[in-house]
Amino acid sequence: MQPDVVTEYYERLDGLLVALYFKNPPGRLLRKQWTHPIRTIPDYPDWRTFIKQEGSTVEQGRLLDIANDKVGVLRSNTKFCFPSDNSVIRVDKHHVGQRRMGESRIIKDNFCFGLNEKA
Repeated sequence: MQPDVVTEYYERLDGLLVALYFKNPPGRLLRKQWTHPIRTIPDYPDWRTFIKQEGSTVEQGRLLDIANDKVGVLRSNTKFCFPSDNSVIRVDKHHVGQRRMGESRIIKDNFCFGLNEKA
């Protein structure tokens, strides 16, 4: 999301005014999502068992190839709300495998406050 830019040049003062602003999206709500598969390596006991059974060096590609449905994904959901009182509400939800963490932030008149959720 890129801001809109408005410029005005004042020749008499040889000055340029630049304004950057975001227009309110339709419905005053904007959602974004980012997802990526998790790449993991086994924990130490599994790795040690693998080395003892195979009796050889470990190939990097072999350790990192674990199915996504067994491990999970990294996902970030962000929702921006633009109420009519000129505040901004941002709600972030982060999913890491089966864990979910969240954060809500409200910005109004140069004040910022919010909540953290950890599960």
